[in-house]
Amino acid sequence: MSKIPTLQATDISKSFVTGSISQQVIIKKSSLTVYSGELTLLVGPSGSGKSTMLSMLSGLLHPDT
Repeated sequence: MSKIPTLQATDISKSFVTGSISQQVIIKKSSLTVYSGELTLLVGPSGSGKSTMLSMLSGLLHPDT
């Protein structure tokens, strides 16, 4: 019997425009699968996109792809 994911995101990306024409990619083709009953941690250095990822997963931000 295989587990069914509680939350799954596949190949999502997000970038923001900085300045007049510069675009900064924050998250590029990232995937995440979360299963019920498991501890899932999102870790990384400051500025690596953790809050952006959580905002997209919760629906506060829409991914570019």
